Amino acid sequence: MSAYLSYSERPETLTYWKVHQGPDVDFILGLMKVGIEAKATARVHADHLKGLREVKKDYPQIKHRYVVSFEPHSRRTEDGIAILSYADFVKRLWADQLIT
Repeated sequence: MSAYLSYSERPETLTYWKVHQGPDVDFILGLMKVGIEAKATARVHADHLKGLREVKKDYPQIKHRYVVSFEPHSRRTEDGIAILSYADFVKRLWADQLIT
């Protein structure tokens, strides 16, 4: 993510988010603009979504929430979290389709 932001000359900051002794989100872009979780799994399940769901409660203004994984096909949860295959994520990222 750091390399992408640098090469694309985007102004967004790159941070992470964590609740004290609770869930976290691996990457936060901008001022709670986008949350991204990276999971090394072929099947994302509810436990993998805890951080993104919690951050939405604390920061309802967050625009986009993504999980990047080894799942073969991208999909969306009922509460709007996009679960993307790593290949789809990279393609969309470099096409400027993820950060709006």
